[in-house]
Amino acid sequence: MKHVKLLKINQSNINEENEVCNLEDINTVKVGTYNFLIKSLETYRKNDFKDDEQITEFIKVMLPSNEEKAQEQWICEIIWENRLYKAWFATVGGMKQQDRTSKSKCEVIFVKADIDFNIWFENIISLGKFAKVDKTKDMYVNKKILSRISLATSELISEIDMPNIIILPQAHLDWKKAYKTVEPKDVEYTDKGNEKTGVDYDLVDYNFDTNKRDKDGKAIDIMDIFDGGGVATHKVMDAIGKSLGRNDVDFAIIRGFGIAIKGMVTRFNIIEYLEVMYNKTGDTDFCRKVNDKFELLDMYKNWRHVTDNTLLLNESMVKLVDMFENMEEYTSLLEKYNTEKFMDVYNLLNKLYITKVNKHNSKLKQYRRMNYQLMNGLALTNEEYNILAEQDFRLFKKVLKPFDKDVAPGEFITNIDYINLFYNQCSENEKEVDDLKEITNVVDKSNALININKDNIKLSYVKKNLAKLVEKKIRDMAKGRITLKATYNYIAVDPISYMNFAMYRELGTNGLAEGEFYCSSIEDGKTRTIFRNPCMAYSEIHNVNFVRNIFLDSWLCQSEELVYFNDKSDILNLMGSADKDGDSCTMVDNEIVKNAVVIPKDNKYFISLADGKKVPCKFDDEGRFKATYTPSGNLIGDVAIMGASVNNNSQSLKTFISKTNKFYSWEEVTDKLIKHNEVDLAEKTEDEQYEIIKHFIKTNLIDTGILNYSNNADNEILREEIKQNFYNNEKEIYSLLYVSSLVIDSPKTMNVIYVEQYTKFIKEDYPRKANFLQYAKRLENVRGKDYAYSINSLLDKFGDRVQEELLDTIVNRRKDFSDNAKLLQKQLVNENYIKENAEKAWDEISEMFNLYKIDLAKNKVILDKANKIIKRKEAEHYEAYENVSDKYADARWKKDMEDIKKGYSINNKKYYKGLDVIDADFTLKANKIIVNNDIYSVAIALSKLDNVSERFIINFFMSALINVDNISPSLKYCYVKDETGDIEYMYNTYKRLEKQVNLSDTVIEKLSMNDLVRYKLAAEVRFKNIDANLVECIEDGLTKNGFYYLDITKLETFPEFKEIVEGREIVEVKGFMLKKDGTKHITENTFGVCISL
Repeated sequence: MKHVKLLKINQSNINEENEVCNLEDINTVKVGTYNFLIKSLETYRKNDFKDDEQITEFIKVMLPSNEEKAQEQWICEIIWENRLYKAWFATVGGMKQQDRTSKSKCEVIFVKADIDFNIWFENIISLGKFAKVDKTKDMYVNKKILSRISLATSELISEIDMPNIIILPQAHLDWKKAYKTVEPKDVEYTDKGNEKTGVDYDLVDYNFDTNKRDKDGKAIDIMDIFDGGGVATHKVMDAIGKSLGRNDVDFAIIRGFGIAIKGMVTRFNIIEYLEVMYNKTGDTDFCRKVNDKFELLDMYKNWRHVTDNTLLLNESMVKLVDMFENMEEYTSLLEKYNTEKFMDVYNLLNKLYITKVNKHNSKLKQYRRMNYQLMNGLALTNEEYNILAEQDFRLFKKVLKPFDKDVAPGEFITNIDYINLFYNQCSENEKEVDDLKEITNVVDKSNALININKDNIKLSYVKKNLAKLVEKKIRDMAKGRITLKATYNYIAVDPISYMNFAMYRELGTNGLAEGEFYCSSIEDGKTRTIFRNPCMAYSEIHNVNFVRNIFLDSWLCQSEELVYFNDKSDILNLMGSADKDGDSCTMVDNEIVKNAVVIPKDNKYFISLADGKKVPCKFDDEGRFKATYTPSGNLIGDVAIMGASVNNNSQSLKTFISKTNKFYSWEEVTDKLIKHNEVDLAEKTEDEQYEIIKHFIKTNLIDTGILNYSNNADNEILREEIKQNFYNNEKEIYSLLYVSSLVIDSPKTMNVIYVEQYTKFIKEDYPRKANFLQYAKRLENVRGKDYAYSINSLLDKFGDRVQEELLDTIVNRRKDFSDNAKLLQKQLVNENYIKENAEKAWDEISEMFNLYKIDLAKNKVILDKANKIIKRKEAEHYEAYENVSDKYADARWKKDMEDIKKGYSINNKKYYKGLDVIDADFTLKANKIIVNNDIYSVAIALSKLDNVSERFIINFFMSALINVDNISPSLKYCYVKDETGDIEYMYNTYKRLEKQVNLSDTVIEKLSMNDLVRYKLAAEVRFKNIDANLVECIEDGLTKNGFYYLDITKLETFPEFKEIVEGREIVEVKGFMLKKDGTKHITENTFGVCISL
């Protein structure tokens, strides 16, 4: 897929004249061209974008945090390179953007003022309906219009011609059940002498009943079903599969424009099911057979033909459906574009677009890392949690053995296995890594070094980079990301119930019943624990039962990525108001987790009564601004953090337990002792008092059996206490869930609240974050005062263990990572060098090394000078503290100090960027030395170089190490999954294969190419080729000269690489593009090469 450059700015990039300024690299982002907005822009301008081309037709702008200034900027145009841009719209995700540093929020797309693309675009995606909206009347602008424009920014993966569409009416479930909810109430409080209003809550029961009516006869309680989900015939799904080169597509998340289709469809044999059921019942009021063809009654009460190429949707999946009188109007408006003049627009609109399909079953992961939101909502004991984390803990213990001074030599080989497998896992999960090229380089080089010589694990280079890789993973584990047997599944409608509704407007009894779920990989009668993200309350986590039988197996899809939810219950409402338009859930297969799920003691789950309330406004310029800006900003972050604190409290146990299983805190026991004069604390210091109380408790209460430490109690006793804590905290967690639902929906509803006002009293009880959340940040960015530690909290306690047993190992040894270049120099000694060449190579390398040291020193001086300025500012700021007179000035002083200290991070980034520039320059110098001398002479010269560093040898002369090793190859390891293997790694067993083999030339080539691409000295390009001899000519040239001059005038370049070679007729090939496995990117008609820039 091609990518284009897009300008993205905030208020730090806009001056008082509304001109764009202070641009940096981060202000240019790359976006894929395969979304409807970009496709439409290409159609509008009648010219496709080139790869890496800069978009100038629109830009992204973060508005000021001040509403008055934001409205002024919305009305006034922004100037970029003498072009004027006016505000247009924000995506739902863009509305949530916020950058407190630059005092910016709400990312808005501004379009060039001298083009009418925005008008043209809104006209085609609504088939002219938006232009006819009455701008004098109030309407739900967000829900009806702005969020529909936002659909056009979804990344696409494929498209097919629009199938036959049938739209069913919205279905509702008759439902009656008792729930719990919260009712907000205003409470007055005093702040700085001023009377203010905050919001508190009452926890109340609510009897939900779809038969209830208001005074006008309208339903009060409504339970929608099939929300966002439908079905498609085999022919539709096969067409989608064919467009992707697949024959196993079972579901697709879809988009359609003109009538705004959004949802997920699954493969289903619609006509066969109609035939089977029709033979039992004949014609109904909603399904009939005419001329041997089936027809269904749609939401407009019109009969629609069912073909073998049909999408059976429902009202919830077609967002502009109520703007059209019927499907005939939609079709006639679409057909107006079906002319020679407008064929390009017709081809845009008469398509079904695909954003996602199921993966191959063989590609699905059976083990996944969980998150704190799940772990934070379970009644787990410390013992159980340690069992759950055992595999992760064991992995990191093994990987960190090289950091342990006392590691036993006999155990070392096992640890090498874990480290090699860890490196392989990092390489496989490249998408999780921020700097892909850098990490690829680190993993490849470190892995190569360990393969050459197992002792190379002792190198500072390997240890430092291993520490960087593993520390992030360990910190993730400390905040709840542990690996369990679990799958990630997309929620689908029950197609049996769906088809019954299409035919009878009833759900029938042959589909999934209330409480039943289906997945082709789960046996009948099995249970899974399911939850969605975001997950805040314990009551959003559920154990559900799966069914399998011949009937369901014959009708439902075999994709193991699908989970069919029944449509006869409230399960989606209980999982954070999930729907079936592409929402997913995690399904955990673990007995400990299953037993830790908390069920409300009165079986009354939470329901939010605020859901669905929308605020209207007019669809004019001012209305657009209000609808966009009013609900903007990152409102959910603080709410989620408070939720973690409440749940952390629920999982906290008091220190002591009595014989009757009553729990007591340290403070409660102390108060009793003092009250009954059991201890004499008169004239004692605080420390002395603590020791006296501790001794009394130990000798008089613990040793006598009156009390015991709670962590010694049985797991089930502890679990019951934790459950009770969850019940006791229901008001707080449900209040936050209520606030969360309002905040999440606000970009669509414009129903905006002030989060601080709505969480005022909860915030007083939980002013700081749960301690385990500190592990989401790097150590240097953690401010201890922001976090509250709970002594017997599950995740806080586990975080302590991770810190002491794992993270401290890295921190304590980081300063001990001394350079060990002599270990590498020993490995460079060889007998294959030529004396004269070695002397020449030594001279060249010595000169290069001296220049390298000079450049490194200069870069360090720049860093030291910059940090010296910051230290001076710190000192001056400390002196200014004498003038701080109140807590508000104190808060400002602390904030200013934080801003000053951020300078260190900025300086470090510049320092490392300087190192990259230096390394890029010396990579070319090293390559010339290697070309001009035989590699063995280069190796022996390096082995005799005084005071050389690991960095110098590894960064520039890895090929020398590999070539010397190849003279007498060391023992190399590779790993294969094997049930009989003796290496256990993250729930799998592996067998190690050992062989004395050379690292291939492609390893050297891959490492070299990684360096060149990383430092932007080279680029990878792919060409189409019909000359069978060309690849052979390139290979011969590379073998003879180390490069090949390639004439590209007669070659077709793949679109995404055209920009790189634009204007060039000859390119210098440095090598072939290599795949992860080291093989060359060469096919029968294509090849990829790495060329000099």
